[in-house]
Amino acid sequence: MQGIANLTDVEMKSGSAPPSNAFIYAALVLLVVFRLWYHFVASPLPDEAYYWLWGQHPALSYYDHPPLQAWIQGLTEWGLGTNRFALRLPAIVTTGVVVWCLWWWAKNSRLSQPLLTSIVLCFASPLMFTMTGMVFNDHVMIALLSVAMILLFQLYQGQVSGRINLAALYGAAVLIGLAGLAKYNAALFAIGAFAAIPVVPRLRPLLKSPHLYLAAIVCLLCLTPVYLWNAAHGGASFQYNLSDRMDGGAAMGPRIARMVRFLGAFIVAFSPFLVFALLRSRARIQALGDQGFGLRIALLICLVATVACLCLSYFTNVIYYWNIVGVIGLLPFLVWFLKGRVLIAHVVFGLFVNGIVVFNHTVVPLSSYFGTADHESAIMHGWPDIRQAVAEQDADRIITTDYRNGAILAFWLRDPEVDVIATRESQFSLWFDPADYHAGQRVVILSSDWFPMSDVVRGRFQTVDRITDIRVEKFGNLIATYTLWSAKNYQPVSGS
Repeated sequence: MQGIANLTDVEMKSGSAPPSNAFIYAALVLLVVFRLWYHFVASPLPDEAYYWLWGQHPALSYYDHPPLQAWIQGLTEWGLGTNRFALRLPAIVTTGVVVWCLWWWAKNSRLSQPLLTSIVLCFASPLMFTMTGMVFNDHVMIALLSVAMILLFQLYQGQVSGRINLAALYGAAVLIGLAGLAKYNAALFAIGAFAAIPVVPRLRPLLKSPHLYLAAIVCLLCLTPVYLWNAAHGGASFQYNLSDRMDGGAAMGPRIARMVRFLGAFIVAFSPFLVFALLRSRARIQALGDQGFGLRIALLICLVATVACLCLSYFTNVIYYWNIVGVIGLLPFLVWFLKGRVLIAHVVFGLFVNGIVVFNHTVVPLSSYFGTADHESAIMHGWPDIRQAVAEQDADRIITTDYRNGAILAFWLRDPEVDVIATRESQFSLWFDPADYHAGQRVVILSSDWFPMSDVVRGRFQTVDRITDIRVEKFGNLIATYTLWSAKNYQPVSGS
């Protein structure tokens, strides 16, 4: 079961030979090169810098998300300082956890081998490559749920044999709870895992065990910091995620279009070849019997999470990668789903997309050659020059017009006290203190093409005057334009 060319009985019956070792090795090398190049060269993404900044302001929780990722960032900052290696080191560690989980499945499941092929198929998926490499809250959640999936398999397998594996039950509960402390959508994984109990007849006796409900309480207790923070801040995080994000006034047409966009983006990000392989494997899955038990649980979690995200997209804008919780359990079994040309097509597709993502973020946005550079790529560029221009102003206070620019600028300046004034509420809104502003201070404001100077910002000061424009160019292409402004005499707004 250790070599690349080994096949399970099921694979041998399928009549599909695996790709050559050379193809797998070459793909693995490219994926590692892409990942390391991104880790050490790319400027922080807005949300990467945003969560790093949370780590510089330790708290029980935060406005947008739970605190676990921020706590980890705070520890790496404390130990290694402010740099890109320290910023992304946690993602390297959690990627190692995912790889260990793939190894465990390769060793213990006849449907999940060989290991190197499993690793390549997993990280060739653009969704997995990006979300395990970027230090969003997701990478911590992915690692925790990957280990939780192993424990759930052991729990359910033991239950089929007529015994309750209490260590696996409570261990999975703690890990799922900690995953929720990293990102709220871990709840979809929990719902899917619980749904397996009444659906699978031999698991139903678990419903009679008090340990199941005690484990659920343990899981919820892991979120205690979130409860305490919301109690102290008027339920701000719950209000934002459960109410403010909901779109109650949209017509039916835009809502349906939003659902279609979510599903389409998820299919492309996960890999259309993976989705194709999953959809055409129903008959084979039914023929597996007990051998496919773990796979069925993973598919049920995937179904529950995907349907939940699709339904939620009717009410709000659901980002495609929120559904990553639905595919975590499937990762060890991708070798079994993908065969022959479909497997090769998936890997080639993933290498192409992942290569473009890394190139856009580290070299130049390709969209700049066809018109205006796309914002998601363009915002990664030009920050050494922007940092220098801002630092030359010798400002008493620095403000930006959006949390994205504010977070990245704070990282590059190594200044956690950068402020943001914007129409959109964020963690910066809770941090902003009017008492920090006094008459006579030199206040510098940074705006950009995407987040220009607005009346909201102008209205906070007696005067706001343009200082200079900062043009970000790459290979002769204009990527973005930022503007520096000088502001004087902060004017408190009503209630501040």
